[in-house]
Amino acid sequence: MHAWGVRRVAPAALAALALAALAAGPARADAPGAAAPAPASAPASASAPASAPASVPAPAPAAPRTRLFVELFYLMSLFPEGLVAEGTLHLHHQLYHSDSFVFSDNFVGAGVISSVTPAFTQDGAILLFAPTSFLGFQLGYELVTYFGTFNSMLTLDDCEPPLLPADRDTRCVSEADSFGPHVPNAHADWGHRSWLQISARGKLWRLIALDDFSIDHWWFRSGWAGGSDRWWMNEQIGLVMERVDWSITNSAALLFEVVPERPGKPSFLVGAEDRVARAFATRYYTNRTGLTAMVRVPAWGPLRDLWAALSVSTWTHERNRVGFIPYLAISLGANTRSLL
Repeated sequence: MHAWGVRRVAPAALAALALAALAAGPARADAPGAAAPAPASAPASASAPASAPASVPAPAPAAPRTRLFVELFYLMSLFPEGLVAEGTLHLHHQLYHSDSFVFSDNFVGAGVISSVTPAFTQDGAILLFAPTSFLGFQLGYELVTYFGTFNSMLTLDDCEPPLLPADRDTRCVSEADSFGPHVPNAHADWGHRSWLQISARGKLWRLIALDDFSIDHWWFRSGWAGGSDRWWMNEQIGLVMERVDWSITNSAALLFEVVPERPGKPSFLVGAEDRVARAFATRYYTNRTGLTAMVRVPAWGPLRDLWAALSVSTWTHERNRVGFIPYLAISLGANTRSLL
């Protein structure tokens, strides 16, 4: 009951969570975090009366329906995200019992989440609902706080759509050297993000398909640090947005299990991924597509799942990146066993 985390950066990260859910099957007493089965009764003594019934082993107790666990996620990328560390405390409760892996990972849940980068933090809460193992919904809110470091956050003027590629349209310069001199339109400020995310997963033989669609509302106060500027650069999803704006993102991946899931053994996956994002007000659109490789360990010490992924991709649509410009990212993630 841990497949629907908050993956907002690398589509490859979604695949490890999908594999964890689809390979887990129904809850069992011997599953990580479950209570140990009760020992069988001692056999009847040879001196006991012949009429005494034989002892019957007690049935193993079912896995607990409520879980409290921590999900950790780390991302290191060449750009634009840089370094991201994210932690979420989840509380999940199973809605109903099923012996089918298609339905067994159902739950309703809530959590608190915090993401930290050198330039900003995002802190908030989420509500989760997964009626089956292959479909999940997430509703969330975060407070977004920029430190004004590394030339973030950039507020902008003259970004009226449509925006042509930067080599043909010199307006709306939305990039600055993170380690260069401070630019005057980089500010410390705070704003808000709320979102609805719909997640779908599927597995056929060794093929795993997954898709996350999210609609997000971003807004800053009317007296923000940008002054008369109307726009800002959202580094998290790579979009130029208005001070109050909506965005949609879709992250998808198709992976193949080169080394399939085995009890207690690592699995290895390779595949393709794609990520699309668009801002409503500015009509700013980006698309990034590429390849990914991943290793997942199903259980290790206090961790229920542990995985690492490498992504190599490029932009097909991004006004500031003309031609082949690689995107490189390494992501790490883990879920703890239940803390209850």
